[in-house]
Amino acid sequence: MSAPMFKHWRTTLERLEKFISKGQFSDYNISKCHFSGFINPSSIMCWTPSEARPPFSLAISSRDYVKVDGISSHTFSPTWSTHWLKIKFPADCISPSSPVYLIVDCDCEALLYSMKGRPLQAFSENRKYFQVNQLLEDSKCLEFMLEVACNGLFGAGDYCIGPPKLEKKFNISQLQIARRNVEPHLLLENLTLLYEMAKELGSDSNYAHHLLFLANDIINSYDINQVNIF
Repeated sequence: MSAPMFKHWRTTLERLEKFISKGQFSDYNISKCHFSGFINPSSIMCWTPSEARPPFSLAISSRDYVKVDGISSHTFSPTWSTHWLKIKFPADCISPSSPVYLIVDCDCEALLYSMKGRPLQAFSENRKYFQVNQLLEDSKCLEFMLEVACNGLFGAGDYCIGPPKLEKKFNISQLQIARRNVEPHLLLENLTLLYEMAKELGSDSNYAHHLLFLANDIINSYDINQVNIF
């Protein structure tokens, strides 16, 4: 027997889904408050090597870098090519008292290096954050090397199995340092857990309805101007 319906199951579930997502209504849901204090790079330089996969030693020593004025409008191509970025952030205006993250939002693959060649973090469409607090001590600026590969996790075609699009253009839509707000982040994790549990249990579960009622009450109490009340 189905659980009693006091609210429309699909409507309530989708309301929760939209609240924790970065798609629709992102200016009003919890993702708006996830990060704050955004800082843009003070310098971005790009090198496109002639060979397919040059080692770090060649990338760091190359003198053929050109300045990039706006990373979101810069495209990388063709498919399977590699590009290197030298990125510099002003660290003296960043407070290490809160968790501070480098955000790399890209539709390709990328690998972050220290200026000494130590790999720090891989990025993809599903992995966008790297905590930099441990690098902020006694630094007046943060410098990184970012290797950008013009392909996705499963190649460069459609739906994982399609043939590669050889002239496809790739983009980094966001490259910033920001402070993670702890309370909204914890709220996002809890709501995501409630959503996944309710979704998996299904509309026939009384427990799933209780989870959705709880999540719905939290959303009703949410105030974008008072995110720390949670």
